[in-house]
Amino acid sequence: MLNNFVKNEEDSNYELFLLEFLNRSKYFQGKSKYNLYQKPAKESNGECDAISIEYSIDFKLLVSPSCCKALRLTSNSIKKTTIGVAYGNARTRESQEMTWLHNLFRDKKLNDLLLIRNEEENISPEDMHDYDILNTLKTMETQKNLLLFFPFRFYTDEEIAFDKMLKIINKNLQNWFGTLAEYRELVGIEFETYLLTEYSNRFLLYWFSSSGFELLEVFDDYGLPTYQKLLDYAEPLRHIRLD
Repeated sequence: MLNNFVKNEEDSNYELFLLEFLNRSKYFQGKSKYNLYQKPAKESNGECDAISIEYSIDFKLLVSPSCCKALRLTSNSIKKTTIGVAYGNARTRESQEMTWLHNLFRDKKLNDLLLIRNEEENISPEDMHDYDILNTLKTMETQKNLLLFFPFRFYTDEEIAFDKMLKIINKNLQNWFGTLAEYRELVGIEFETYLLTEYSNRFLLYWFSSSGFELLEVFDDYGLPTYQKLLDYAEPLRHIRLD
């Protein structure tokens, strides 16, 4: 999920396979009236990550800063070379303290989030929980349509029917991020917000809403060449076990 997790690989960027997703998704093709989504020539003027004639949207990782930092430090290095792929050791073998966003927001009420947001000047990176929440709230304040990529692959220890599993995932997303969606609706009322995650080699697209995470589309990840290319190097997504 981390950009440039494969050195010397120009496609090692989650935004590239999200752009592929938009151009293959029935839902987002409908939003663009079947016009192609493209990267902007420059993003210096605040353009969205994907633009078309009819619709534009920005990509954001739904991951805490401390989690990204810990993964960069503890993941084995991967480098594309002229003769193949070289795998190396991680920068450190020491365990790193980090937060999981779905645990951070699960028990929070809207007033809790507003209090943290108003304490910005008093929150430092050492206040890891509040700092990670604060940065996520700032992401929610982005005045653009958002596709939130929750880069985790769900799994269970027992075999569960696909339709039943979708209901379980839906319930968990609502429990974890319902209050965050409420905050987004408060600060980005004019814009649309979606969440994309993965289960059983399929990407699941949800409407990000405090009233319910409606499943909009199930998309086979084999339809994304760049994502499949990255899978050849290593598993790009972390896993979350659901009971």
